[in-house]
Amino acid sequence: MYRTRKILCGTVLVGMLALAGITTAACDRIVVTGHPNYPPIIWTSGDTLDGLPTRVFQKLGLESRVKVEVINSGSWEAALEAVRSGNADAIAGMYATEERKAWAELITPSYLDNRISVIVARARPIKFSGRRDLVDKKGVANSAESFGDDLDAFVSQRLTVSRVEGTEKALDALLAGKADYVISGTYPAISTALAKGIRERIIILEPPLVNSPTFLAFSKKSPCRSLAAAFGMRIEQMKASGELRHMEQQAIRDWDAWRKRN
Repeated sequence: MYRTRKILCGTVLVGMLALAGITTAACDRIVVTGHPNYPPIIWTSGDTLDGLPTRVFQKLGLESRVKVEVINSGSWEAALEAVRSGNADAIAGMYATEERKAWAELITPSYLDNRISVIVARARPIKFSGRRDLVDKKGVANSAESFGDDLDAFVSQRLTVSRVEGTEKALDALLAGKADYVISGTYPAISTALAKGIRERIIILEPPLVNSPTFLAFSKKSPCRSLAAAFGMRIEQMKASGELRHMEQQAIRDWDAWRKRN
């Protein structure tokens, strides 16, 4: 059944390329780079990168019969420069800014929403439907973290939030009962909680306070940019079917296993 579905998905993407009048003749290989250390979404594994965005690229490449090579540029800044200059064809995940849109062909829709969330202790849940429910409660957050202008202003004007150095100390304060909630990037909180062995002791509340769409993108200097529209249609299908969510959860489990081995 799974094999049949996989073949059908590959047929769908190849069909999309044909319908769109796209040929992969000028793009026989997609060189992908990305952030070397943003667990549990993407991480350095040996000489290469692993994680959700690289796996999505590899899946789409396999379905469209184009080889995907993932390289580690060494730093986030170097990865961006490699794609900006055309030395790499694509970047495995980034926020869209006006500056980046000048050199990047975004694959839309986003493959991931990088969320800012409210985190509570499982032993001390709170009623929560939005940020106004945090008024009159004690919060804690990483001192180096900004949540965007709108949420930063709400936090400073309406909430009581103390700052500590690092997500680990914020979660420690929460579990020690020194705070009612933590405001944090969802994925840094997950990776920290897994590393500390406390993932089952916290709850990440819904809805998130902020959703920041994160995109896969081609360099505008790459011949492979012609694949962006077809790849985007396939990502939309994967989101609608739940396949992308399943891949995200598997990547998190795989990062945790990798972390334990290393």
